[in-house]
Amino acid sequence: METFEFRKVRDFGELIHDTIVFIKNVWKPLLKTYFTIAGIFLLANVVISAFLNSKLKGVVAASGRRSVERFRLYGWEYFFSIGVSMINIILVGLITLCFISLYVEKGNEAPTTEEVWSYVKYYFLRYAVASVLMILLLTTGTFFCLVPGIWLWPIVSLILAVMVLDNGTLSYSFNKGFKLIQRNWWTTFGALAIIYILAWGGSMAIVMPVTIINMGNMFINPNPNISISLTILTSLLGALCMCVFILPSVVVSLSYFSLSELKEGTGLMSRINNLGKAQIDTDLPSEEY
Repeated sequence: METFEFRKVRDFGELIHDTIVFIKNVWKPLLKTYFTIAGIFLLANVVISAFLNSKLKGVVAASGRRSVERFRLYGWEYFFSIGVSMINIILVGLITLCFISLYVEKGNEAPTTEEVWSYVKYYFLRYAVASVLMILLLTTGTFFCLVPGIWLWPIVSLILAVMVLDNGTLSYSFNKGFKLIQRNWWTTFGALAIIYILAWGGSMAIVMPVTIINMGNMFINPNPNISISLTILTSLLGALCMCVFILPSVVVSLSYFSLSELKEGTGLMSRINNLGKAQIDTDLPSEEY
């Protein structure tokens, strides 16, 4: 595994390139950790999504007879699905940030699942509450003429990263996120936008063909056996595709380290403080005279 430097200033191209390099270095332990910790919620999402898809088909079949049937879709299952999906979205970001935080602390050594889990437990409530608040902030900003929501997007992403990578409270993370983004909004926004496009494109390329076949089977030539298989496959692929959204969390982390280095020089100061502190190599052979 090649050495990876986090604490350095990066431009737009380097943020994209180094995100891919980091994923290439650690994808095995990172995915293992992600699926181990988030697996139960991904499985719950598969089950509830398959159930909702089956229910949707029943509603579509009955909608021609009674329009009231359309409202059957919005039962407890629908809101439970939203809750599980929200937890999955929170976990994919939190697990990645905790993994990177430990990776940096351990000097470019991949942490164990148990180590990441201890961090996830510590940060989950704080991160979840902050995520909901940030989503509400983004929604409000988007509602008012779209532009405020777009402007807030990279700032909100940095705020959540600061909370884990700097062990900050919400108020501290909020203030530092705005401080870091000053005069660097376009670089952060551009890197995030490109990575999200890649993530969405990759997930759509996997899920969309099966989804189209499933919808065609629903409306054109309903076949119960094929329908159930396609529904389960679509839900399973959708859950697996959640892992591609590890990419945005990585690029946000690299943006945080880059901006921190640019504004505060934390990595440079650490290297300066370590000058002259060379370790004594005890494995050298004894001098002979």
